Amino acid sequence: MKKKNIVKLGFTFLMFCLFIIISTSCLSSISENLTKTNNDQKDLSSEEPIVGIVYTLTSQNYHPKQPFAEEGLGEITQVGICLENKLISQNIKTINDLTIHDQPVFSQAYSKAQTTVDKLLKANPQLKLIIDLHRDAVPEDKPLDYTTIKLASGDSAAKVLFAVNQSDQNNVSLNAAQFISDYLNQSVPGLSRGIKIIDKNLASSTKKIPIITLYIGDYERNSLAEAEKTAEILAEAISSYFSIEK
Repeated sequence: MKKKNIVKLGFTFLMFCLFIIISTSCLSSISENLTKTNNDQKDLSSEEPIVGIVYTLTSQNYHPKQPFAEEGLGEITQVGICLENKLISQNIKTINDLTIHDQPVFSQAYSKAQTTVDKLLKANPQLKLIIDLHRDAVPEDKPLDYTTIKLASGDSAAKVLFAVNQSDQNNVSLNAAQFISDYLNQSVPGLSRGIKIIDKNLASSTKKIPIITLYIGDYERNSLAEAEKTAEILAEAISSYFSIEK
């Protein structure tokens, strides 16, 4: 009887030891998973910027202000800041370069902006999209709805015209512009005015990434508020582009 009790106690002790070992292993595994999750979250929060915003004509304004700011930044940069903030809220890190290119010599704006793009790409080789923000200046005979659209909310938004360089390598800029333009028109039919191929446009000489010029609204027909409303929708389109691009 005594021998049976000893065997029984030994078996119980063995099972207890196994329980401790298994529990310790499980806790260790859980701890490792939690650590990995936290590390992943840290990696996500420390991701480098993938979008760069520049302004060839940095001093551009919207009505009722004068067409160009006499000194410093124009209202077009406020549209860019709105776009930047919306992109960041969707976990798309962005560099918003506020270098002034069209002052004091307006004719040097494009060459100076190209220099900025080259420096931006050299310092940030991980960038996947460059946007050159403009506001348009359409002919006076165009109707209001040529550059303005009514949203379902009742607010007005400025329409967008895309432009890419005719030397676009492998159509990378054209393909990106087409995706974003299509997304805008699916979200708000008519919000995009389409895509134009031009020779006077920023380009990358070292890396094949999309560089797109965006004309958001018009000086005479659109306000800053309408352009900012479009920037918010544009950020959603860019976010969708990256979800597919990845």
